[in-house]
Amino acid sequence: MNTEKNTNVTQIAKENPEIKELFKTPGFSNSLTKRTSAKREEIIHFIKFFESAIYKNPKLLECSTQSIITAAQNLIDYELSPLEPLGQAYLIPKYNKKIGALECKVHIGWRGLCAMAAKRGGLKSPTTGVIYIGDGFRCVRGLQSILEHEIVLEGNARTDDEIIGVYAIVTLKNGEKIFEVMGRGEIEDIKNLSESVKNNDGNSPWFKFFGEMARKTVLRRLLKYVNDCPGVAYALEKDTEYDTKDYVDISEVQKPSESKMLTSKIRAQKSIENLSGEK
Repeated sequence: MNTEKNTNVTQIAKENPEIKELFKTPGFSNSLTKRTSAKREEIIHFIKFFESAIYKNPKLLECSTQSIITAAQNLIDYELSPLEPLGQAYLIPKYNKKIGALECKVHIGWRGLCAMAAKRGGLKSPTTGVIYIGDGFRCVRGLQSILEHEIVLEGNARTDDEIIGVYAIVTLKNGEKIFEVMGRGEIEDIKNLSESVKNNDGNSPWFKFFGEMARKTVLRRLLKYVNDCPGVAYALEKDTEYDTKDYVDISEVQKPSESKMLTSKIRAQKSIENLSGEK
C-alpha cells in the first residue's frame, strides 16, 4: 500500500469537501438516473465505482466539480464502467487553458469501444490483436479476404518496442466479417498527431500504454467504416476532445492563487446547488 499517496488523497479530500458532498447529493444520482434505463441499485453501484476511481487519483479531486459531473454522465451515456481492471474507460485530469482549471475527462479504452460497438451497433465479437516480431501473420485482401495470426510465445515478456502491427475484427449484423490492419509506421504517424505527444506530455497514454493505444487506433479506423453505429461515432468524437491545444500536461500547471481557489469553490458549490434543484 502506498501510504504517502493515500495521505495525499485524504488531505486533498479534506481541502475539497464539495467533492465528497457531490456524491451524497440526491441530485447527482437523479441526474444519472434520468439518462439511463438502469435500475436504481445499478446506479448506486456505479456511483460507488465512480467515486472510488476519483479518490484513487489526487489530481482528480482538484478537478472542477462540473467536469466530474459531466464525466459521470458521459460514462452513463456510453454504458461503460470506470473500474480500471475492466479497461473500458479511465478518468484522467487535464488542465483546460481556456478556463484556467483542471477538468476530469473520460478516456475510452479499446475494450470500451468493443463494448459500445456490440451494445449500440449490434456488431458481434469486436476484438483487436497485436502483432509482435517473430509472429506469423498473413493478410490477403480480395473477394475472399484472409487474416491469419500465429502467435509465437517466448520466455521473456514482450515489450511495446517489439510491436510491428495491430489489427481489428468485427462481425456485421448480416454476418459478414470485416477487418483492418495497421503497420507500426501507420501507428506512429497517428501517435505523432496527438497534441499530448507534440507537447511531450509525460502523462500521455501513448507514452505509457503504447500497445493499448495502438489497439484502440486500429479499432477506431475500422469502426469509421461502419455507418450504422451513431452511438460509437459520438463516443469517438467526444473521446478526443481533450487532445487539443487547449489542454496541457498537469505537470505544467502552477499552484492556483487563493482567489482562483475561492472562485473554484464557488463554482463547485453552484454546480452542486444546480443538481440539488433537480427532481
